[in-house]
Amino acid sequence: MHMYSPLTQLSLGIHAVTSPAFFVFLCVLFVSVLLYTKRKREAAIFSVAFIATVLIVTILKYTFAVPRPEGALITLTDYAFPSSHAAFSAFLATMLGWLHVHTRPYTRVNAYLFFGFSYVLALMVALSRLVIGVHTPFQITVGFLLGVLIPLVVIYGARRVYPTM
Repeated sequence: MHMYSPLTQLSLGIHAVTSPAFFVFLCVLFVSVLLYTKRKREAAIFSVAFIATVLIVTILKYTFAVPRPEGALITLTDYAFPSSHAAFSAFLATMLGWLHVHTRPYTRVNAYLFFGFSYVLALMVALSRLVIGVHTPFQITVGFLLGVLIPLVVIYGARRVYPTM
């Protein structure tokens, strides 16, 4: 049995919890709640942003076909660039922050705290990938930026189509 540092143990735990199926489950759950609460536009925007993020990240992974770094603590067989975990965690932070601000009365302090907390969690997921050695800083950075920018582009596009949003 290996003796890992607390940071490595935390990172391995984050990896164990944040599988791609976990991200899909969370997104389906959030869209279901939005539909249940009669927020069809928000559900549509969330869905389009999620599908766009998945497609773009997947296309980039297979276009560049960058292998994983050597010496990782776990064995993964898919490509490394960009980091899907970083992209999906940043996607969730961005979309949940937008939903929080868009669908509820809020104060600036409340919004900053919510966004801050969401992005801290997303950064923990992204950085855990670096700690366990399955990504380089560049792969994580690009994944994280995609996870922020793609939903923002979808939200901006939706505002152009539905100016009342």
